[in-house]
Amino acid sequence: MAIGSATNPLNEADFVNRYGVSEGQRHYSEYQKDLALGADVAGLAQMSPDEQAAVLARHTPAPGSEGFADEQGRQQQVARAIQQVAKERDADRPLSRSGACRRCGLRSTISRL
Repeated sequence: MAIGSATNPLNEADFVNRYGVSEGQRHYSEYQKDLALGADVAGLAQMSPDEQAAVLARHTPAPGSEGFADEQGRQQQVARAIQQVAKERDADRPLSRSGACRRCGLRSTISRL
């Protein structure tokens, strides 16, 4: 899945012309949710863990709601992206949790940020 902002997003009329009024509106609504998901995922790396948790909470579907499975799938995508960001942040830190340099193993008296 490509993430970020759409440079030439489709509009509702495109969906209505293809699927009819009710189905077109439903497909357009799902498309809008996917665009929002892409924007949220693209911004996760610049967010604090608390902000990431808020994004994840925003994607939590209401049990039994219409489109629950689709919403749950979006929430899972956000959760996987948050895990990936955390993994990359952790790998980027020069010191391990024990305070040893990841490259040479020497301990430092510098506190971790």
